[in-house]
Parts: sequence; structure tokens; C-alpha cells
Amino acid sequence: MNATLAKHTYQEGVYQLPGQVLIVLPYAWEKVTDAEQQLLAKILSSIKLSLAAVQVVHAVNFSEADASVFQATTILSFGVPFDGVRSTYESTAMGDVTVVCADTLGDLDDLRKKNLWGALRQAFRL
Repeated sequence: MNATLAKHTYQEGVYQLPGQVLIVLPYAWEKVTDAEQQLLAKILSSIKLSLAAVQVVHAVNFSEADASVFQATTILSFGVPFDGVRSTYESTAMGDVTVVCADTLGDLDDLRKKNLWGALRQAFRL
């Protein structure tokens, strides 16, 4: 094979994957109700994502060090405290990671959903 052709066959852009979005829940996925799963799917579709495009983890608390283990660039935390984030429903930058903390999926009423949407628009620049 021609060395020049091989050099340009696979450009770096092919390997650039979008940042990992991590969903943090206070309980295991098996305990997430169908209604909560549907709500999460709607929330993700509002930011042009799907459940297949994110990673979901269970934790009782979370930190920036945990985020680096998962190589997350954006974290949506539902009911799980994130070390260093004092406010909910706001997009918070922590180094290279953007964090949005909200109440548990089951506790999201219309006002909280509206506040979450504002934070998501800021975090995902919509």
C-alpha cells in the first residue's frame, strides 16, 4: 500500500468522539420505575441525546475524581450530591466537567422540570 495514501486514510476526526455524558442516580437502574425511565428519556431527547448515548451509574455521592474515572465531560446528577456543587438546577463548571444537579427523577414537578431545562440549555449551549 502506498505510504502517502495510508497516512491520509484515517484522519484524526474519525476518532474524535463527543464527550461522555454521565447520569448519576441514587438507586440502581433496576429500581428506576417505568415512569422515571420515560421521564429521563424525555429529558435526554430535549438535549438531543438518548439513553443509548449516555452512561448511567448508581452512587450515594459523587466527585470530580469520580467523573475522571468515567471520563465524563457532562454530568447530570439526579438526587446525588456532587462534591463542590452547592446549588441545584444550575450548570456548574468544575475544571473540564460540567455538572447539573437536580432532585431525584420521581421528585421532578413542573417547576423543577422548568428549572432543569434552563440548566440543561446552559450546560449544552442550546
